[in-house]
Amino acid sequence: MIGCRDLELEILAMCRKWLAYLIETLRTLLGIPDKEFTELGTLFSTAETLLIKTQDQAERTHVITVECQAAFKALIEAVHRLRGF
Repeated sequence: MIGCRDLELEILAMCRKWLAYLIETLRTLLGIPDKEFTELGTLFSTAETLLIKTQDQAERTHVITVECQAAFKALIEAVHRLRGF
């Protein structure tokens, strides 16, 4: 699973670009359901929050690390689903 902070930050940056692009042009054009769009935003926020927690030594625990990995896995899966529209 993802372990490199640089890669995780790159994934967040990519998803930010995807969100902005979807909001601006593709959401209506492609008929992306509100549920899918909202889910991507929620997954992004969760992954970003957990990544920040993993970078804080005071908050970093094994549980937070595992939750962060799961959040990124879910985020990547959601992006792959959206690419199918």
